Amino acid sequence: MTITVEYYAILKEISGLSSELFELPTGCTGISLLAAVGERHQKLAGLMSSVRIANSAAYLSNDSKIEPDSTLLLIPPVSGG
Repeated sequence: MTITVEYYAILKEISGLSSELFELPTGCTGISLLAAVGERHQKLAGLMSSVRIANSAAYLSNDSKIEPDSTLLLIPPVSGG
């Protein structure tokens, strides 16, 4: 299945991309997506354990099954003050 991944903040800076397509097996989970991103972008691999996945409506757990043709947002931890 094909999904679109959108990168935000430091993930966008490091990858040099705002979004890209991924081909994933049907029925894969959020953790599978994070692993695929880390494999494709080695510089992001160390950040994947703290990244949140969201769709247009809500945050998803790492156990959530990903729907085909989804657009998913990868959001790194945010700090500030």
